[in-house]
Amino acid sequence: MGLDAQGAPGMADVCAILAGDAVPPPAEYFESGAGDPGSEPVSKQCMIDPAYAQAEARHLWGKVWQMACRERAIPEVGDYAVYDILDQSVILVRTGPDRFEAFHNVCQHRGIRLVAEGGRLGERGRFMCPFHGWCYDKQGRLTAMPRAWDFPSLDPAQVALPPVRVDSWDGWVFVNFDPEAGPLADYLGDMLPRHFALWPQAERHLVSHAAKIVRCNWKAAFAAFLEVYHVPVTHPSGGKFATDIATKYDEFGPHGRMHLVKFHAPKGVSEQDLVDNWISMGLAAGGKDIPQVPAGGCARGVLARYQREQYGRRTRRDFSRFSDAEMLDTLEYFVFPNFAPWGGFGTNLAYRVRPNGKDPDSCLFEVMVTAPDPAGQKPADAPLTMLPECTSWMEAPGMSGLGAILDEDVANLERVQQGLHSDGYQMMHFARYQERLIRHLHRTVDAFLAAGQS
Repeated sequence: MGLDAQGAPGMADVCAILAGDAVPPPAEYFESGAGDPGSEPVSKQCMIDPAYAQAEARHLWGKVWQMACRERAIPEVGDYAVYDILDQSVILVRTGPDRFEAFHNVCQHRGIRLVAEGGRLGERGRFMCPFHGWCYDKQGRLTAMPRAWDFPSLDPAQVALPPVRVDSWDGWVFVNFDPEAGPLADYLGDMLPRHFALWPQAERHLVSHAAKIVRCNWKAAFAAFLEVYHVPVTHPSGGKFATDIATKYDEFGPHGRMHLVKFHAPKGVSEQDLVDNWISMGLAAGGKDIPQVPAGGCARGVLARYQREQYGRRTRRDFSRFSDAEMLDTLEYFVFPNFAPWGGFGTNLAYRVRPNGKDPDSCLFEVMVTAPDPAGQKPADAPLTMLPECTSWMEAPGMSGLGAILDEDVANLERVQQGLHSDGYQMMHFARYQERLIRHLHRTVDAFLAAGQS
């Protein structure tokens, strides 16, 4: 039997709230994913055990489609990017206007990593090994080597760069290390492409992109962004414009979705207070001018109109047809195992979390802030800023007030990982509804490991 918000009596009826909006959202917002999340505890060992992390490396990361880069990271033919996961490294290169190739990032001579970071192939259109000068073209073929006469038994066709499965979806490029994996389209399923057709990610650009090492397991970091249950305590400022009970959670295959309805007034907060708090925190699309809620009006309707006007001025595009929810709410999609792009047209984010090498106690956490492209333009993405561990997220260019919220999350996560090693704690106890996507994440990881070990 599935569980929805109506089966969790303390939760607000999100669908009823949306239906009552001045401009209700499209039907996709009202869809519900099936599944019984269960209520059993989960052993902490999956978060701290090196053997479990090794099993993930082989049976999860070696088998699953994973987002590697943005298409805009390699906009021209001959541009390339590097994607690292665990001890593996991949070169992704654009070989045509809509074609990508991916290869293991290792010279076939002595095993040195071929390139250290992304870039553009030179006039000769080749990768050159920094050690001995072996050269490969953008199709991975060995095209030149110094003193070739000294390798009489070497067949150049046998030492091409080993390929990696690659495909793209809506502006994101994915790789899969398993040559027998099914197509990316099958993996994504019906829901993700159909929903994001409403808000194409290929028509957005990154206004901020930052990453840092966080001292916790990758699943602990990702799980913090799969529920809103923590917001009232961890982010008290968030209580000024949202409440955790006005959230809907759904699973769709291995993936999922979390929809937080904003400006469903928490107790004791007026409609005008909701507007004032949102603007003062720098989370609206415009400046500091504060719209007024008319007598009998509501913050959602006022701020939705405000967002449409501000985005329209900024991009010279018409946002009048988009719903209140699309302009305001947090609509986070969970693309298993570690990628979370947001839908709608508000202040949109995308998260990606990767293990930090083979250390189960740390991860690389990335945050991307996206905005709609101006009409007729395709701006370049903001470059990645790698933050030192002790640096606030607020130091990242373009992160704005979101940085303070991320700092609050990271402070918790590092203490979580410390607590997981305590002899006084053995089992993780997740809420059945509000933390159902975390349960889904653990269950799906376990399924990959079980399939690989069978």
